[in-house]
Amino acid sequence: MATRSQVRGDADALVGADPNISDAEWNTLIQLRYASIYESWIWPRRLRDFTITLVAQTSSTSTTDATVTNGSSTVTASGGTPFTGSSGYQIALGTEHYFFVNSVTSATEVVIGDGEGTAITWPGSTASDVAWRLFRTVYALPSDADSVVSIGSSNYQLTELDGGRNRADYTDPDRSTTAADPVLWWYAGENSSNVKEIEVWPVPTTAKILRGQYLRRTPTLSADADEIGLPRSVIVWATAADGASMLLAKTGDPAWQNRADHFAARYIEEERRYRAMELERTSPPTTIQRRPGVLGGLRGTDFEVSRDLDALNMGMP
Repeated sequence: MATRSQVRGDADALVGADPNISDAEWNTLIQLRYASIYESWIWPRRLRDFTITLVAQTSSTSTTDATVTNGSSTVTASGGTPFTGSSGYQIALGTEHYFFVNSVTSATEVVIGDGEGTAITWPGSTASDVAWRLFRTVYALPSDADSVVSIGSSNYQLTELDGGRNRADYTDPDRSTTAADPVLWWYAGENSSNVKEIEVWPVPTTAKILRGQYLRRTPTLSADADEIGLPRSVIVWATAADGASMLLAKTGDPAWQNRADHFAARYIEEERRYRAMELERTSPPTTIQRRPGVLGGLRGTDFEVSRDLDALNMGMP
């Protein structure tokens, strides 16, 4: 791994410290190439862990039924403190489709909304005995998440739903199906802070923690000391190729095309080498055999798998 200043210095040296490329231009080339390479593959430093704390569904009783008013966004429970801390939750009112809790006015009063921060007025008739369900199926991922690799609890794995939100809305538009444990998940867009969200199903009736892994987005390099999460040779050769291409555009000298092609070829070679190394470390073994003895001695009692042999360049029959 290397910092931005180290990559810039290496690439600048490869093109001969040409004054036609400034440090600011090098920094732009580094960031663009970093994003291109970083998000093209599951590099180890992209993997991050995350947790989601599920919220159990709660329902009204005869003492907490809600009052709704036609044309109003306010929903008021008749007693208790059922709406405390429920901002962003979903709420189903009577037989109407569910809404989102746009804001919490008090422990017994909320404003319903569309999930994007806009209040929605109650479309039905005014009533004072409306049953409600308060639940949460939409959860935000970490702010730097690009995609989910896996998600599950301590004893089961959630499966991504084929068809995603469209299929869920067709199958269970009111999110009325409940279970102690959700078994499916899908992407649910981004929130107002541009953070990706997922939705789980069925609606959970117990509070528990889900754990998973995600791939993070390319970090923005804002300082020379920022570290780049890629093998140094990979990003250097790629950036040098981009620098040579920039010099070709600036000078019109065809010699820069040859250098750009050479640097690009070296980049491809280095990337393939490092990808193979990571596959050796992370892929399942294909064979297993006894570890050979030292200096031609008898075989040992330990075993080794194919990826160990590949990594050590020992070969396999």
